[in-house]
Formats: sequence, structure tokens, C-alpha cells
Amino acid sequence: MAKIQKKDIEKKIYEYHAEMCKVFSHPTRLEIINTLRETEMNVTELSVRIDIDMGNLSQHLGMMRDRRILTTRKEGNVVYYRLAGFDYRDSSR
Repeated sequence: MAKIQKKDIEKKIYEYHAEMCKVFSHPTRLEIINTLRETEMNVTELSVRIDIDMGNLSQHLGMMRDRRILTTRKEGNVVYYRLAGFDYRDSSR
């Protein structure tokens, strides 16, 4: 029984790693990550900064948010995106 449980856990880990690799396998998503290292931004700001239409950008952001690479905060009607676990006050990065 323990061997089966261990195999199931290992399989889940491999599936999780494969999902993370999908995030990092697209140049636009890498550009988003690099851009958000500087500061949090809303979709309009990101769209202008990396020169991509908002519809396409929103799909990338949604995928990255679902996989917990990005987090959001809402200010009025505007949603700001930031890297999960990233402290923008830390100047050493």
C-alpha cells in the first residue's frame, strides 16, 4: 500500500513540474516575468510595455495566475499583477 501511495505522490510531483515548465516555455511569459520584476503593473501598462495586445496578454496572465506565478490586487476597477512572493522593496534583486 505504501509503495502505491509513494508512486501516486511522485506522479503528482511530475505533473506539477510539467505544468510549471509550460509557464517558462513561452517567450512572452518570460518577458512578462522579467518586466514584473521591476514593479507591479496593470494589463494596460504591461500591454504597452511589452507591445502585445491585451487579449493575448490576458490569456498569458490568467495561465500564470492559475499556476500561482503571479498574484493580483485590485484598486477600484484596475487589477494589478505582480510576481508571487516578490518583495518590490528589496533593492538587492
